[in-house]
Amino acid sequence: MRRGEFIAFEGIDGSGKSTQSRILAERIRALGRVVVLTREPGGTPIGEAVRNLLFDRSLGDFEPRTEALLHSAARAQHVAQLIAPALDQGDVVITDRFIDSTLAYQGGGNRLSLVDLESIQAFAIQDTLPDLRILIDVPPETALARRLADAAHVNRIDEAGLAYHSRVAETFRQLAAVHPERWFVVDGSLAESDVTEQMLAAIRNRFDSLSAI
Repeated sequence: MRRGEFIAFEGIDGSGKSTQSRILAERIRALGRVVVLTREPGGTPIGEAVRNLLFDRSLGDFEPRTEALLHSAARAQHVAQLIAPALDQGDVVITDRFIDSTLAYQGGGNRLSLVDLESIQAFAIQDTLPDLRILIDVPPETALARRLADAAHVNRIDEAGLAYHSRVAETFRQLAAVHPERWFVVDGSLAESDVTEQMLAAIRNRFDSLSAI
């Protein structure tokens, strides 16, 4: 059986990546394909438990290495329990965040070593890598304002401040610039429909199997 397609959406919180990942999943399902739409941290019972822990505002600040290891542990479970089996079945897997979020947030945001983080990611995911990473790039000021405007969903990461989120956004851009063949970057400050059209065009260009979306 042919391996399925694996697409990861990346970007800072408030960029619109969750919306675009849902739109893409709907378009691909309309073709009759099975789509697994998932997120990180999360995607499995263990991953969702880790997510609740990481975003719990009552716990205060995490040691950056603890935060990185928790994200990576949830990812290892995510790959083993959900992502790899779905790909082996020929399904399309779309994830809202994957390894590059750890490099951007814990590396850029928390200033941990990217070399160390990449080593941990290799251990967590083995050889399960996205076929395409889609970066929805927006100014940190815009994204943070969107997040803070929704008080019911503000989490510990949202409260880290503009300087932190600026480092995260810049790290995402640097990762995409180093390996452009792995990425499609779209301006998330455009109208939602324009972001969608550019994203769909990139999918058609990259995957012959999804050219009809």
